Amino acid sequence: HDEATHRLQAAIELEPNSWVAHLFLGKDFIEMQQYAQAIAELNKAREVSHGNSETISMIGCAAAWSGDIATAEKCLHELQRLSADRYIPDDSLAAIYTALGRTDEAFAALDRAIARKEVRMSFLKVDPKWDRLRSDARFRELMKRVGL
Repeated sequence: HDEATHRLQAAIELEPNSWVAHLFLGKDFIEMQQYAQAIAELNKAREVSHGNSETISMIGCAAAWSGDIATAEKCLHELQRLSADRYIPDDSLAAIYTALGRTDEAFAALDRAIARKEVRMSFLKVDPKWDRLRSDARFRELMKRVGL
């Protein structure tokens, strides 16, 4: 994580408005359980990306994992509201459901994501945001359906 953090911070110095660099730095901070720093980076990613759904989703996850359930629920409701006007990937919803411990809803959203062939399902095997689901037999079935 130290090297990833260093490289992402260097990338941000070169291009401060790289929302992807802020997103991945936020994810790195989540992995290190540094949720305040994660949320700060994810909020910057959200700002410069003009509300990318993955940034909102990851803010919700970091909030839930830090114990701020109200903010996590707010992010979930925001994505649900936005889905009336634009495409919101179901895995963005599934991630927050997972972080909130709402496993059945997470699996329902992941089922929809797979049915819609959402590109981020190709990372199902390695993305740490799904670690809390891996021991569930339904997750192994999802992996088979994706071909992983």
